[in-house]
Amino acid sequence: METVPPIFWMIIVSILTIMLCVVLYYLAMLLKESRDTVSKTEPIIKDLQTSITSITETLNEINTLIIKPVRGIGAAISVVNGIITGIKKDTTEKE
Repeated sequence: METVPPIFWMIIVSILTIMLCVVLYYLAMLLKESRDTVSKTEPIIKDLQTSITSITETLNEINTLIIKPVRGIGAAISVVNGIITGIKKDTTEKE
């Protein structure tokens, strides 16, 4: 049997090397495009962070101006209701 000529192996190794280089090139281009895309989204992220901060501040103001007084009024009504219920129990027990 004859041996495989060296030129055949050189062609096979060259083709594999070219394929590897093409894959690495496309990977590099993908990384470059993704870096550019991420750099374009930074201003959008900053805008979102400022919006979230302003919404959080607004909710905290609503909490202090509306919800806390309403809870205080509810607690006062609950105390008055408890006192009235206690008085009614005392009057019904005496009868």
